[in-house]
Amino acid sequence: MEFLRDKSLETQYDKDNFIGKIFQTNNYGKVKIIGIHSKVGCNRKYIVEFLDNGHQQLTYKSMILKGDIKNNSLKHPKIGKIYSTTRCGDCMVLEVYSEKKVQGEKTKRMTAKIRFLNTGYEGVYILMNIVRGEVEDPYARIIYGVGYHGKLSFKTKDEEPIYRRWHDMIERVYKNGGHINYTDVVVCDRWHCLQNFYEDFFELRGYDNFIDIKQENYGSFSSVDELRF
Repeated sequence: MEFLRDKSLETQYDKDNFIGKIFQTNNYGKVKIIGIHSKVGCNRKYIVEFLDNGHQQLTYKSMILKGDIKNNSLKHPKIGKIYSTTRCGDCMVLEVYSEKKVQGEKTKRMTAKIRFLNTGYEGVYILMNIVRGEVEDPYARIIYGVGYHGKLSFKTKDEEPIYRRWHDMIERVYKNGGHINYTDVVVCDRWHCLQNFYEDFFELRGYDNFIDIKQENYGSFSSVDELRF
């Protein structure tokens, strides 16, 4: 919905060039001030546009400055609505919450339970991220069409090298058909999943001083027994 601007009010009251500026809201991304809509007593309503989805609505300057603006277009998303994601296909809204834990952390932002249609995985995500398409299915094979993370998120720098070894392994074998030295090599299904690789990682011989993964059985990256550092 677009609102009509009152040019006479803008000329009279926008001495600080408030119109056109961009402000960060507390929970709904950034808004741009489009213009002044109407005058109510000494308070003027401004037209704001949410940059994430282009929705326009009216609010007061004091609310803008506090960041206390809610995107009304996101208040009551319909159950069953389909959203597209950037990398993981489409997802469907199953339930909507005003407040819920997301990945173990409580949030005051609106959240929704969704189902990824490609894999059937269900999880709770921040609603704005769903609308933006910025949610990821832990079981979507987004790493060179083969690798997926599973329910594992590395949070420390010590864990990052493990992810890098897994990613490099998948890359060597599957990127653009595989590196020339890995033409006849495959990675076992279990290790397509980062979570499984992480669980097996510490059983690999010599992992304490690892530099790189080396194959003893050239035909495959297939098990703890067949790999060493």
